[in-house]
Amino acid sequence: MKITAKKIIAAVVSGFGLVAAITLFTNPDHAHSRLASAAETASPAGSILKTADRAQAPAGVLPPVKSETSPPFILADTSSSSPDTNLVGNLVIFTAKIGGTPPITLQWKVNKGGGFVAVPDATNSWLGITNAQISDSGLYALFATNFAGGAGTTPRAITLVDGVD
Repeated sequence: MKITAKKIIAAVVSGFGLVAAITLFTNPDHAHSRLASAAETASPAGSILKTADRAQAPAGVLPPVKSETSPPFILADTSSSSPDTNLVGNLVIFTAKIGGTPPITLQWKVNKGGGFVAVPDATNSWLGITNAQISDSGLYALFATNFAGGAGTTPRAITLVDGVD
């Protein structure tokens, strides 16, 4: 197949999330072989080459390329080894598991009656509250985001009370 200046070649290198689009203006046969070599070098396990004719799409619009990305999703909802009502001074631990296309940003949030706010420095799949106080009572949930979207776990309530162990 002879490639002309009216063709666009989009190379998708699987496993790296790299998308390259090149419009060929000069010596298209030479440029095509360099693009194919670069794609094969970057991903010897399998590259996908798609060719589209510019006449089929508006100027400046690339043909659709299959994306293997997913927004975050819940693998394991908010859970805690701590009882829902706990004593002041105890350790409270929340956990959750999130899936999706990396990189995924995690943030634990708490709602104490005025809406969810971020828990400072709580960016892991678990949250530990040492020496929990009455002021730590509230609904806790893990929120996850990536470039494809976001998700949040079901909030889990914890109530802290004064008492004797």
